[in-house]
Amino acid sequence: ANRRPDAMIMNPPGGAGRNLIIDLQVTSPLPGSSSGDSSSKVLTLAEAKMELRAANKSFSTKKSSYRTIAEPNDLSFTPTILEITGRMHPKLLEFLEDLADMASAARRIPAPRLLSFFKTKISFALQRSIADAILARSGSINSHKDRATTADYSMSDDFVIAHNEYFVGSRRFRA
Repeated sequence: ANRRPDAMIMNPPGGAGRNLIIDLQVTSPLPGSSSGDSSSKVLTLAEAKMELRAANKSFSTKKSSYRTIAEPNDLSFTPTILEITGRMHPKLLEFLEDLADMASAARRIPAPRLLSFFKTKISFALQRSIADAILARSGSINSHKDRATTADYSMSDDFVIAHNEYFVGSRRFRA
């Protein structure tokens, strides 16, 4: 398989001189969300109550998948796993805490403030990506590209004209 990590970090915190490769995955705790088939698997109550069930599964899969790349090349590897709910895998949190400590020493900014900054930036990026995915998916479902919204999400002229004629010409909105 053609696996390529998302990033390489030189001299990472706690890296013991080895470069770190990371690969990001955003996963959903809802079964079938990636395939669009929610009927494929139903969670038991015990599974539904397990914290980080999806993140832990993705972490294990990524870890074993990248082991064959990292070890022969004297690299360390950390999967960076987020759930769509915003919950971060504990190893990602640990990495961000180490990074904040290292940056704090170099920049003389309190580590808790840096950690908060990192988490906020990740949260906003995740929310933006989810919003973009929802808009793209709804656009493909509706597939009215000439009548749908433009790239800046304002209403296109064709959409407004078509719907204005419908509503003004109908009996529903007679004054």
